[in-house]
Amino acid sequence: MALFPPKKRDAYEDAVRSSTLYRFVFCLFFGSLLTCLTTTFAAQWPESKIVRNYSSGAQPPFNVSDETRQYNSRCGKGITTYLECSWELAKIPRHDVELGKTELVLRSVHDDKILLREKFNEVWDCLTFNPRTRKYLLGSKNEHGVKVSLRGLVYLDEQKAIFQDTIFGKQGFEASSGKLSPDGRYLVFVASSSEEPAHGLYVMDSDTDTFQFLGTPPAPPPLELENQADRETVSRSWAWESSERSYTDLEPSILKFSEPHVLQVSFGKDSFRQRGKNRTIKVWNLDKLYQQSQGGAMGQNQPPTLPPGHDIKISGNKSALEKQDARFIDFIDSIKPEDIDSFLFKPSKSSAYHYETAQGRIKVRVDDYILEKIAYEMTQGPFATEKATTTFWKTKDNLYFFMFIGGLAVTERLFGPFQLKGEQFVFAAKTQEKKSGRMKSDSLKRILLDAEWDKLNPNPISPSGGPPRRWWTYEISPPFPLVWPPAPDLTLYYYVYADGHDFSGGLSDGVYITAPWARVEVDLKGSADPKFKLLSTKIREIGIQGVRPLSKEEVAVYELGETVEAYLGNLTCLPEERDRAVSDLRKYYCAWCGDSGGIAKEIRPLHKSFFKWLGCE
Repeated sequence: MALFPPKKRDAYEDAVRSSTLYRFVFCLFFGSLLTCLTTTFAAQWPESKIVRNYSSGAQPPFNVSDETRQYNSRCGKGITTYLECSWELAKIPRHDVELGKTELVLRSVHDDKILLREKFNEVWDCLTFNPRTRKYLLGSKNEHGVKVSLRGLVYLDEQKAIFQDTIFGKQGFEASSGKLSPDGRYLVFVASSSEEPAHGLYVMDSDTDTFQFLGTPPAPPPLELENQADRETVSRSWAWESSERSYTDLEPSILKFSEPHVLQVSFGKDSFRQRGKNRTIKVWNLDKLYQQSQGGAMGQNQPPTLPPGHDIKISGNKSALEKQDARFIDFIDSIKPEDIDSFLFKPSKSSAYHYETAQGRIKVRVDDYILEKIAYEMTQGPFATEKATTTFWKTKDNLYFFMFIGGLAVTERLFGPFQLKGEQFVFAAKTQEKKSGRMKSDSLKRILLDAEWDKLNPNPISPSGGPPRRWWTYEISPPFPLVWPPAPDLTLYYYVYADGHDFSGGLSDGVYITAPWARVEVDLKGSADPKFKLLSTKIREIGIQGVRPLSKEEVAVYELGETVEAYLGNLTCLPEERDRAVSDLRKYYCAWCGDSGGIAKEIRPLHKSFFKWLGCE
């Protein structure tokens, strides 16, 4: 959705084209602002403190060192009002000098009567109008330090003719990129905040003024070619956290709305030089996301949305809890109802829950865990047979559980354990996920490898605060059979290695690779958990692996991976050569060996019979 209609855009271009800052102003208004926004939880819609901070009476007078240019436009249309914007822009923007000043005038569509007039320091504009809440969304990008980011975001209520704060301002967000959904309801943005200095990917629902944390954002776009050779420039300007990383639009191939409320984000091994060739696409249906989380904003005591006739009672103050405890409660809201049973904890004994109270704290013993109750619970009604309470628990080692008591269940139902990994809670049970004998790579990473990788400390913080010379990430090979020909008790080995992206400016068409530093053994009989084997306490470089774009045919071969690995896991003897699956298996493994020659060379001596049978050239 364009923030500026075509007629308005034409007016801007005509007015600014003669300026030496045409390119800057065009990007400022017509590119970046389209995408940065945030979220808030506001039940009473208070008048805006942010607006008071930016109003002409609250800050120093507008200050420019050169001449200015003036522009006027009708910048927003509501139901009973329209919004006029007037800007005075500095011809040449300078550090520590405002980019301009703005006057906003809200008028009635019936008689053009002025309902509100306000002047602001900095450049503000109308991003969208929400007909359901009857509020305009206004944003401002301005300088903080030496970089420009989206720092101001407020509502203008057309019915009350007042400004109101968003959670964006309340949370202290500063956005470096973002995207507005086609209908203007959802705002997706990459930002840091006063509470979370690391950049994250967020989405805001302007209907409810609430936000959700989606996870780690995709990497910024690669730098221009002339900036890639200068290490200092890379350090200052590429990463989201860099001191000079100003507001930047992400490419449509990286972040877009594939449908009005469906967000699609592409992740890969990206560097300041180029986007990675192999991509992982994540998709969020934002309507479902908000339905599942009941619109709960982080750190807020907002009960979930219940069916008609239901009620919910909250006991406890979430804002008074430890930060990690409060985040766990918010995380539980994001679990899909149909997925809850997959996290069910099954005690080893039928009467396994032993409650006790010590020093006013409630504890429960179950198997080897001692759980302490978190001072927060939710009880749902209205009928006695349906009444159920959700309680939250944790161990001294910060493993988290939640419990359902009541409802249609005849006893307690405990779910967990969960553990905080980076910015997300993950299921931390010692289990394996199988699909036709194949353990999924996602489960390998989540359950076994993340903690071990952190112990290696492969990416220590640079003393200068900039990007390290190389940035290492771990990779998992396809599974290789311990013996060949296969036997009924077939065991597979997954090898874990690392590849490194070069930040020194010396390597642009490849990655550094290491020898395997770990191995995961999967017993396909299911009689034991996967076994982790540390092969080295340090990563050891073995060379450089070239990178290149894949053809459609090559992509099709790699898409066979899950099917091929499942087929391999089910073999109990040598397969028939005329079997189509055998051909697919050879294509897949030979493609991987060809594109990952360095690591394949390390693995080959450990599985000679299997490599000989593959016959890869």
